[in-house]
Amino acid sequence: MHGDYHLGNLVFGAPEEGVPFAVLDWQLMRCGRGVRDVAYFLSENLQIEDRRSVEMGLLRDHHRILTDNSVRGYSFEQCPHDYKLSLLQRFCALVSTIAVMPFSNDAIQMHVDILLPRNIAAILDHNAGDLLS
Repeated sequence: MHGDYHLGNLVFGAPEEGVPFAVLDWQLMRCGRGVRDVAYFLSENLQIEDRRSVEMGLLRDHHRILTDNSVRGYSFEQCPHDYKLSLLQRFCALVSTIAVMPFSNDAIQMHVDILLPRNIAAILDHNAGDLLS
């Protein structure tokens, strides 16, 4: 997994230029649930209503692409479960990031006013907190 999958690390170009899409900043790459990058991107980079309207379709697409490319033994039923776990992990990562990163006041406000509420809404939408009991 990429580990830091947000819009700032995605570059989009014109298809006629050769590379229509690229992902930058691979310093946090590691093994883990690949759906964690999906949870990161959807829960923090999309407005809440936009996420709600596309989320399950994108999870199905993600799972289909995995299985179409030789991933075996990973049922679609497991994918939303892992997504919920990943949403909880993102919450922990956001709180830790806010606490330790030397952000400007504007960056802290963006995390507190935009990213955390989006992530929390996704956690609540999926009842992900139920996994903690």
